Amino acid sequence: MNKRIVTVLSVGISLFHILSTVRNIPLDAYIMRSIHLTVLLVIIFLSIPLRKNNKLSAVDVILACMIIFSGLYVTFNYSSIRLQAGLPEGFQVILSIMLIIAIMEGTRRTSGLALPTLATVSLLYAFFGNLIPGRWGHPGYSISRVTGYLYLTTDGVWGMPIGVSATVLIIFVIFGAFLQKAKIEKVFTDLSMAIAGRTVGGPGQVAVISSALLGTVSGSAVANVVATGSFTIPLMKRRGYEPHFAGAVEAVASTGGQIMPPIMGAGAFIMAEMLELPYISIVVAAIVPAVLYFASAFLSVHFEAKRIGLTVPKEQDIPKLMQVIKKQGYMLLPLVSMIVVISKGYSAAIAALTGIFLTIVVSMFNKDNRLNLIRIKEALGEGASGVLSVASACGCAGIVLGVVSMTGLGTKLTTLITRTADGNLAIALFLAMCGAIILGMGLPTGVAYVIAAASTGPALIQMGMQPLVAHMFIFYFAILGTITPPVCLSVYTAAGLAGSGWVQTAFTAIKIAIPGFIVPYVFSNNPALLMQGQLLEIIRVSFTAFIGVLLLSAGAMGYMFQHVNKWERTVLVMAALSLIITGTLTDIIGLVLGGLVVCSQWRKDKQMRKGIA
Repeated sequence: MNKRIVTVLSVGISLFHILSTVRNIPLDAYIMRSIHLTVLLVIIFLSIPLRKNNKLSAVDVILACMIIFSGLYVTFNYSSIRLQAGLPEGFQVILSIMLIIAIMEGTRRTSGLALPTLATVSLLYAFFGNLIPGRWGHPGYSISRVTGYLYLTTDGVWGMPIGVSATVLIIFVIFGAFLQKAKIEKVFTDLSMAIAGRTVGGPGQVAVISSALLGTVSGSAVANVVATGSFTIPLMKRRGYEPHFAGAVEAVASTGGQIMPPIMGAGAFIMAEMLELPYISIVVAAIVPAVLYFASAFLSVHFEAKRIGLTVPKEQDIPKLMQVIKKQGYMLLPLVSMIVVISKGYSAAIAALTGIFLTIVVSMFNKDNRLNLIRIKEALGEGASGVLSVASACGCAGIVLGVVSMTGLGTKLTTLITRTADGNLAIALFLAMCGAIILGMGLPTGVAYVIAAASTGPALIQMGMQPLVAHMFIFYFAILGTITPPVCLSVYTAAGLAGSGWVQTAFTAIKIAIPGFIVPYVFSNNPALLMQGQLLEIIRVSFTAFIGVLLLSAGAMGYMFQHVNKWERTVLVMAALSLIITGTLTDIIGLVLGGLVVCSQWRKDKQMRKGIA
């Protein structure tokens, strides 16, 4: 019985959001957000029961009723709530407590204990700030004041994170579900094989490309690992890659899917809202850093393949690129159209809606992929299921952000960073990086980004950084938290698929993704890497950064044309850093140092070939 209820609610909430977008209904924020969160939390309590035997308990039913009463109260009383300025009346305190409990339990069931624990600590800070001495203390707030602020204003639970989830993210997740039901992800795999299958790196580079392509519709590192890693990791192992390397490549590539335009992770949509910029501005800014990130992974796979002596795969095992395009190219129309719609200035939600419609259309040309009513119903249901963890986490993040806002904690953190940095932007960037990575280790990327941006972003902006640059810096490191030990969810998942130890896999992933940890510092120093500035400067910075990434990948993997010795590796790293760090003098130094190693490697390779001959 509960499965039927879950199916009806899942399909219903997906249709609600699709119809709202189609008709461009200007629903009040309280209505849209409360319906969105209420229905999804009910689905969580009915589909992820407390008991391990998957049978509903009284606790599940009570929690579902709690969120229905507290959520729908806001839906039907939003007009009067707006006039209360966060001051609760009577039973509204009870409703707010019910909502907070339901959100935290729903988040625990879908995302683990990290975020609910952070929310609990935040609430304790709000209640007992008067017991904390010095600048970190505050007068303290009563339960009614705190819960009222979180429940009755759009600065708490109904704030910007759940707003983005309700208006944009769910539409894109539904779009991804339609693509999967139409089996369009197979086109990504075939294209990847046709493009990279004939290279020495073969399956490893296929993993990089397919993860980048899938990342444009997934936006989740772990989901990306599962979706592409299930076939790329065994393929890499059969080709001769060690299990830990295969897992590391997949973890790095899947993590990068969240920074891969045109559809990035949840944080990118939130960033557009926070900065009040068109989503296309975020996409354009992310292009060069994303290319550098994936170039690093691609090159690392190539150098590792050469180092361990792999050969080019057999021709008959590789699909022809033009044949793939002729036979399946039309199935990419939904993605292409979505990019066009976004570039024309329409909202991201409209772009995703266009993609959904065209996915249904193109599926009709192949009976095996055709989206009939049953598949459409399944796609709608899976679309809602796919956003459960994001929506509950966004609601829980609203609790944290609400406390940060009402207690002035954000201002205190900004002051701490600026005083500690003492005018030194490099120190401020390092502190912001550490905060974003730590949050990214245990929280969904979008949530980690928004909390880090709220606490450290203002400090970076106060020190002179452009808002877009500061937020992109934080966004990148929140993403990289998923491959940074000791808590690295993407690595855990990939290591499980590869059958390797997660520690070795994690450190290999760090080695492959080293440029990803450096590039944010580069664009924080020179925004040209984010397409900000003159065209010639953008080209120069991008070119030298790419050469730097190439040299750094060779140094990290210990191979270029032949095995790299210690002095060559040291010089490669120095050359790479000189090129990645923008500046005419550093570029010259980097090119000279890199040239020395290239000449040395070329001479070694020539001698080796003569010896073989």
